[in-house]
Amino acid sequence: MVQRCTLHIRGYRVHSVRQPLSKHILNAVELWLVDKAVLPIENSLGGSIHRNYDLLLRHRLHIVDEVQLVVDHCLLGLPAVRKEDLKRVLSHPQTLAQCEINLSKLGVVRESVDDTAGAAQFIASSGLRDAGFVASARAAEIYGFNILAERFQV
Repeated sequence: MVQRCTLHIRGYRVHSVRQPLSKHILNAVELWLVDKAVLPIENSLGGSIHRNYDLLLRHRLHIVDEVQLVVDHCLLGLPAVRKEDLKRVLSHPQTLAQCEINLSKLGVVRESVDDTAGAAQFIASSGLRDAGFVASARAAEIYGFNILAERFQV
């Protein structure tokens, strides 16, 4: 999502540098390793991301712009895995909150991870056929997963 978000930043020449956690992103700005950071702070479905507000208060940084995005989450699984095969779904806590209705309908165990890309790599390398994850359609392309459901947050 950050890659998609950085493409929409007005008036800035952008080069993405991935950091695994919000605290690492803000540390990178404070240490002048990067000029600016893109950080989610609110979501219309999941509400405020309080952890990121708290981090902003701890760092001597200022919000300089706002980007609004429509985020479409997909339920992803390994090739040949069906939605009905899933026993657990991994994703970032905010993403899981945004998809709560559909996750409840599936009756799966939710597992929070800090890094959705790491979850994808874990599922792929372990060959887990009972686990899926929630991410973008782009993540399905990158990691070779099938899209089991689109617009999963609705």
